[in-house]
Amino acid sequence: MAKMPKPVRLFHITASNNLAAIFEQGALLCKTRSQAVGIDYQNIAHACAQGVRASKAVIDPPGGCIHD
Repeated sequence: MAKMPKPVRLFHITASNNLAAIFEQGALLCKTRSQAVGIDYQNIAHACAQGVRASKAVIDPPGGCIHD
């Protein structure tokens, strides 16, 4: 197995229309949280992939689903 690099590099792809809301929040929010606080964002994800993420359970704490 490959050794985990340090630092771990993560990338986020979003529509440029979403940048203002991201900067206003000062953070990237998960889909569930952004909907809860009423952020209207442009979704560029594949609909089928979103359906899988909405129901895919996360087994490690804190649990929930990938959208959480």
